[in-house]
Amino acid sequence: MSIIQRRIPELEISEIIYGTLIGDNCLEIMEIPFLSKDLNYGDLVRCKPFMPDYVEGYYDFIEVIRFSGYTTIHVAFTQNVLLEEKKKIVSDLYQMGVLYRRAGLSSFAFSIGPGSNRRKAVEYIEHLIDTDVFC
Repeated sequence: MSIIQRRIPELEISEIIYGTLIGDNCLEIMEIPFLSKDLNYGDLVRCKPFMPDYVEGYYDFIEVIRFSGYTTIHVAFTQNVLLEEKKKIVSDLYQMGVLYRRAGLSSFAFSIGPGSNRRKAVEYIEHLIDTDVFC
């Protein structure tokens, strides 16, 4: 497993994303990016070695070469949603084939893939946004 560093200038930070080296400086993203809004699970990206004389397996992101077909939606549960309801919603989405990554108990990145029930998942998430479950 290699590490891709994605600089996010507007936030003045970098995100670390795990990937698998496919070829010369090409990596497949193997997790759901949380801060990099334009990257998705499974995307193939071009990178350059990060300080190659000092650190092996670390790369700086350059560009997306091939999009995976996944779409990532970033949401946060509103404060009035109980833990049991959060678990049920995440389980419902997972059963539709949606992958997820979370930060704490409220912030989630849901990754809707080509093999999932995309339309049903998006409609469900939009409904949750409309009913103030997600913000």
